[in-house]
Amino acid sequence: MDALEHLQQYTTSQKWAGTNFIILGIVLLVLFLVIMYLGPRSDLSNGLKWTSLVAGLLMVINGFVYRNFCDTVYKNGSMVYERDYQEFVTSEFERMSKVDSGFIYYQLFGGTMILASIIIIVFIDNQILKGVAFGLSILFIGFLLVEAYSHQSISEYFKNLKQLHGQYISN
Repeated sequence: MDALEHLQQYTTSQKWAGTNFIILGIVLLVLFLVIMYLGPRSDLSNGLKWTSLVAGLLMVINGFVYRNFCDTVYKNGSMVYERDYQEFVTSEFERMSKVDSGFIYYQLFGGTMILASIIIIVFIDNQILKGVAFGLSILFIGFLLVEAYSHQSISEYFKNLKQLHGQYISN
């Protein structure tokens, strides 16, 4: 498989991550509707309801934006590949080095948000904040699951780029 095929496989996999963000957003929007029409009328449910609405809308938008970003990455990468193979390998290697090294920060942020939500749920006696925290914990658990799937394709593509970049450097 050549470098452009690896890029296509990577961006296709990342577009699926974008689709998963859209699905997560829809799940949160459905949760909003269920609470709105079937849920109890309490501060806890109001916090969860409005957090689900806002987070759901943002995740749906994020999913579509990310899918479009993946198309742009492939389009730009294809143009560079056609123009200069070595430039393609070098620029993609540098880009993916940043992506791979930055991945841990996304995981730490998501984990921190879940931990903060749990602390609020357990130790704070404000029902609206508990509802918000519960909604945020659902959001970030879903986010971490999608990112875990996403990391597989990041690792595979970066591994292939390392091999190609190593061949380019040794020549």
